Amino acid sequence: MVESLKSKVFGERRGSFSCSSSDLLAAHLWKARTKALGVRNGAMVCLQFAVDIRKEMAPPLPKGFSGNAYCLASVALTAEELEAGSHEAIVEKIKEARNSINGDFVIACNQALDGPQGTLPPLNELTLVSDWTRMPYHKIGFLHGEAAYVSPLIE
Repeated sequence: MVESLKSKVFGERRGSFSCSSSDLLAAHLWKARTKALGVRNGAMVCLQFAVDIRKEMAPPLPKGFSGNAYCLASVALTAEELEAGSHEAIVEKIKEARNSINGDFVIACNQALDGPQGTLPPLNELTLVSDWTRMPYHKIGFLHGEAAYVSPLIE
């Protein structure tokens, strides 16, 4: 199905445009979900997705850390811009959002968690996706004593 979608979206240009399956599926899902929900054209719609921040941590996380280490990256467009935009253009926005995650962004996220909490947009205007296959949990040896630190998710 993913290969079929890539062929449909990119056609002959498929080899010249680099795109992960995850990014393409996120773009496709976001477009389809927004259209299916009938979000009005002027409404802002937001795609959020988890990005692994282990490499961005300063100081680095301890060896064997097995807790959550991600931030949510966001892309926001009007429903009209999303519908009119090509999958290729939306994938580029997703890539830009992912690539904007750096140490400063992580610090800002942590500071925001300590401050007053805002409200989420209406659920039909917010699409959350995550590709946990990109998170390195499969590298942690829970049964062999390799995981030295664990952090619970605190609300």
